Amino acid sequence: MNSFFYIYNNEALVSLVITRLLREVTDIDLARAAVIVSVLLNDLSIDTLNSANYKTMKQFLKGTTGNLLKYNGYYYAMLPILINSLKIIVDLGFASFNKEKFYLNRDIPYPNPNSLGSRYSEICRAIPLFMSLANKYPTEKLYELFRIRL
Repeated sequence: MNSFFYIYNNEALVSLVITRLLREVTDIDLARAAVIVSVLLNDLSIDTLNSANYKTMKQFLKGTTGNLLKYNGYYYAMLPILINSLKIIVDLGFASFNKEKFYLNRDIPYPNPNSLGSRYSEICRAIPLFMSLANKYPTEKLYELFRIRL
């Protein structure tokens, strides 16, 4: 069985996560989006983030030690889904790509995250905390911290 069986191959979910993420950070480049989405779509990461109020990225990474070696695989498994999802939200006019960054075009009305399922709801709950940790680091350092090899 594929070791990434629990990475839901769902561009709709990733599109929702990206638009929610863009509400949090205003704009994001592809390299940064790739590492962040690969963490946010990992169920163990979300459970870990939502179980404690981490103050530093190192505390969070310590909580996901068993997962740390797998982020490289998650990254590569999520990359085509991320690209498809970005294309979907750009084609729908929800976001634009300009000077290597993606940003929302307009405020999109969002349904209650709970109405879209528990997984999406848990991811939405984790986004602000994870971004408060990730925003302290440049993209290159995030790749290093999560041991993602290019």
